[in-house]
Amino acid sequence: MTQPIAISLMLSGLILATLVVPRLSQRHTLVLALFASAVLSLGSATLLGYALDLNSVYLWGFDTATSPFAATAISLVGIAILARAWREHTLAEVGAPSWLPLPVVVGSATLTVIFYLGLQEQEIVRLHEATRRSAYNLSRSLETVMRTQSEELYRFGREWSDPDKTAVVRGVEAESFLKENPGGQVIALVSPDAKHVSLETYPFLGNEHLTGLVHSNEPARVAAIVRALAPPRGPSISSTIDVHAYGSGYAIYVPLEQNNRLWGFLATDFAYSRVIERLIERDATLRTDYLTRVSITGTPIFDNSGFLGSMDDVLDQRGGVDVVETIFDRRMRFTMVSTDEAFVRDRRNVPERSPSPPASSSPCCSA
Repeated sequence: MTQPIAISLMLSGLILATLVVPRLSQRHTLVLALFASAVLSLGSATLLGYALDLNSVYLWGFDTATSPFAATAISLVGIAILARAWREHTLAEVGAPSWLPLPVVVGSATLTVIFYLGLQEQEIVRLHEATRRSAYNLSRSLETVMRTQSEELYRFGREWSDPDKTAVVRGVEAESFLKENPGGQVIALVSPDAKHVSLETYPFLGNEHLTGLVHSNEPARVAAIVRALAPPRGPSISSTIDVHAYGSGYAIYVPLEQNNRLWGFLATDFAYSRVIERLIERDATLRTDYLTRVSITGTPIFDNSGFLGSMDDVLDQRGGVDVVETIFDRRMRFTMVSTDEAFVRDRRNVPERSPSPPASSSPCCSA
């Protein structure tokens, strides 16, 4: 038995126990009408909640829903008590009782509050679903971009392996590749030996500290190189690494061959924050309507929300989401919520009916 039903039955039982008195006073009749109105409102509101699919109405803030059968029973109890109050009045007086408007007032007030809360929750649910779709789309876009980056770097690496190309030509082509792939910070030519040292870095200006970087010192980079060498040799995306001076990111490694022999590796480091920022900039909805935080193992890799701590409170208020998606073997948490402006603009306080199709005009009147 759910809590609302238990409370209604308890109150109804107390009221019914007072009916042992042979004749009820006018005040007693008024109390009967008041409680009957409240019980009837509870039952009828629950039934309407089912009819209108407002789960907050038939859940009443609890985990267990009040069944339609129980709601019907409570409504009948309310009607029975109200009928007894009417009968007691007709035995003592002539005409309509003075408390006649009471059931209407109590019922209207109760239903107004209940349906306001129900519609409010339904609106939050609607916003929640819209935000979930946006978070999912962002995660899939990030996955697609990472896959495209690896494929383009693989094609770029095959051209880069031309022995006739000088370091100057490789530098020009590397800068062109980075411009076409926002988020890429540096391209390095890595030695094929066990240390995997960066022999050349492009662009060199601003990345001087990366020349001579020993890739074998970082397990995530080593694992990506091993996967790149596994038959058939191809591009490999590392797990999360520290992109020097740019924060968290990932590296893509492509083995380079000359005359069917391993010549080295083409490595490109991408910063998560810049890749995600570019994706959001290209999507008008994500850019203007949502605050976004993306994290891995609790560490934010992108955050334009402006919140210093947890976003849980605002998520509940605005229908935000906190979902985890797996992208290239890394579990990424996407936390998104509507901006203040989007929440005010998109929120509907009452349900909207689908507009009726316009009536087709007759040929004689269309001229």
